Amino acid sequence: MAGPRRASHRIKILLAILAMAVVALLVLFGDVRSAYQAGRVQQAIEARDWPKAIALLDRFPAKSKETARWHFQRAKAARRSGDSSTAVVHLARAEELGWPKPEVGRQRLLIRAQTNIREVEGELRQAALQGGTDEEAEEIYEAMSRGYMHALRFPDAMDCLNYWGQWQPSNPLPHLWKADLYERKELPEEAAAEYELALQSDSTNEEARLKLAQVRLKQLNVPVAAALFQQSLGEGENLHRALLGLADCKRRQSETAEARALLHEVLLLDLSAEDESEACAALARIEREEGRLERALALFSRALVLNPNDIVGRLAFAGALAAAGQEQLAEQQRKLAKEMSDRHERLLEVLKKIEQTPENPDLRYQAGKILLEQGLVETGLQWLDTALQLDPQHADSLRARAEALAEPDKPIDSDHPRKGD
Repeated sequence: MAGPRRASHRIKILLAILAMAVVALLVLFGDVRSAYQAGRVQQAIEARDWPKAIALLDRFPAKSKETARWHFQRAKAARRSGDSSTAVVHLARAEELGWPKPEVGRQRLLIRAQTNIREVEGELRQAALQGGTDEEAEEIYEAMSRGYMHALRFPDAMDCLNYWGQWQPSNPLPHLWKADLYERKELPEEAAAEYELALQSDSTNEEARLKLAQVRLKQLNVPVAAALFQQSLGEGENLHRALLGLADCKRRQSETAEARALLHEVLLLDLSAEDESEACAALARIEREEGRLERALALFSRALVLNPNDIVGRLAFAGALAAAGQEQLAEQQRKLAKEMSDRHERLLEVLKKIEQTPENPDLRYQAGKILLEQGLVETGLQWLDTALQLDPQHADSLRARAEALAEPDKPIDSDHPRKGD
């Protein structure tokens, strides 16, 4: 009986050794995986691809997420992607876990610059003059530019972006943001030139290529726009934008079957309400052009439920209703479109005045009120908040803000739900 007992003992030892080996491999694999993920995060940071950096950080193992370094990196990525509220949360946790207070304090200063440049403008200018690493200097220019644009101080934003672009000619961001300013001013050719410079800096920049394509499409340069949209087809997060743009080009080039196929492909994706609305409206136009009015009306109706603020879509719906003999309903849609267009014109007038007198809280209240009337709650609240930064006791802004927050069921513009939410 000794033999079987010794064999059993040896088996137990072997099983124990095997278990230890498995544990060691799991630990090693965890370390390797974390190191690999950290390397990919660094690559995304160097490419200034903050959404990708965030996605990679969020896929770290649970234990790696409870480190000061992880929370600090997550805070920086959130701030640089424009999500200040998330950055604040992760900075607090990084500080609790022992991340150096001066670095945490610096990031908090940059967050304040992005949300209220008026408070920290002098401090940031002084920090820029004191020098530092290239990364620190870039973060200062970036935060100041965001802050000026948030405050609608366009001349200051342009000055900052020009200086930043001269210092970092290979960085596409100053060109992208200058292009955005030109688009706000309705200067499409100047915007296109900046998008082209961004592509010269980074030929793989998807954002620059898609926005250049959209500008060219608005200018009715359809062949150039189609080629740019075609180059942007892939599996990235902006695939839907490329497909929508290319479908519009195909429809304008009378390639209806190709346009329809592209739009059906879009509708299979995980879309925001606004993007789904655009796809439905595009399909509705094709249905109307091909004489299927009932189907066109259903699609236009669906599009406007998803995005009630689409003036062009509403007018197209009115045209389809009139073609179907429903003139009374068509007139209702035209009236709604006219009211929306008038509000938009009022908003543009107010924004021009704000650019001339950015310290006037009354104008900022007016902009916020118009946006709230359009159902654009989040953007409207942001404008009211900038009025309150200038005058914390601004009565109209306080009242409008309280009324908007008391109606939680109103649609929120920048948080369009995705299908399935």
